[in-house]
Amino acid sequence: MKTILVLFGGCSTEYGISLQSAHAVLTHMDRTKYRPLAIGITRHGQWFYYQGDAARLIDGSWQENGCIPCTLRLDRNAGQVLLLDGSGRRLG
Repeated sequence: MKTILVLFGGCSTEYGISLQSAHAVLTHMDRTKYRPLAIGITRHGQWFYYQGDAARLIDGSWQENGCIPCTLRLDRNAGQVLLLDGSGRRLG
């Protein structure tokens, strides 16, 4: 099964459009073939691993619950998200 990184949000006037697009991708992805890894970026530029319901993307309430601060590991071949919750977990 392939892991697909779904980035959404960000410091842009297109923030709302990005949330709608991510919702569409997350709700229509074939979960028998792909495992989504949802990473949301707030309007202020904070990055979070989002584990909540995709429906919360539509109304913008996604960042109220189910979020863990994170960052991308930038090594060329790493392909990982590092959780910044003190656990040392890496996703990817």
